[in-house]
Amino acid sequence: MSNKVNKVIIGAAALFLVMLLALGAYWWWQNRQAELASIPPLAPVELRAEEVSANQVILVWNDVSNNELAFKLFRNGELVRELPKNTSTVTDYGLKPSTVYEYKVVASNDAGEAASGVIVIKTKNPLIRLRLDKIGVVDNGEPFLREVFDKRGEIYLGVVIKDGDKIISRSVVNQRNGTLFKPNTLA
Repeated sequence: MSNKVNKVIIGAAALFLVMLLALGAYWWWQNRQAELASIPPLAPVELRAEEVSANQVILVWNDVSNNELAFKLFRNGELVRELPKNTSTVTDYGLKPSTVYEYKVVASNDAGEAASGVIVIKTKNPLIRLRLDKIGVVDNGEPFLREVFDKRGEIYLGVVIKDGDKIISRSVVNQRNGTLFKPNTLA
């Protein structure tokens, strides 16, 4: 045989081997995907939560599975939402201030589900806004310029807490003879 014919035969054989390897790799990949689809995913691990404000929480976890199709976020046992595969963080909005919530994250695919552990977190207290309506000084007849801790003098701070027009609390804080402020309830 000629050198040309040998090169053609070797080239054809090499092409056949490459095609055979590609077909084998494709077959392996298809079987691997089918195998992964028949195995439930691994559960998310190290679920952590951080309260961002009075009405939102950020949840973070480690995705250790390679075959999940989605993640499901549960709050207090109820499904809140589904998240795409390979997700590892989510912010939960619309929560109530100063409220305790239980969370878990579930990895899922067609073969089943696997849940993280449960984490409990309390949202922050709401911001309290105070409005100072009145400032006044009551003259009790004592000299204005005197030692603060003078045995003759007292300093009073009156505090009234209202919700709309309703008075919730009235108190007087007084500082006398170097003692610390002590609230006194008014009738």
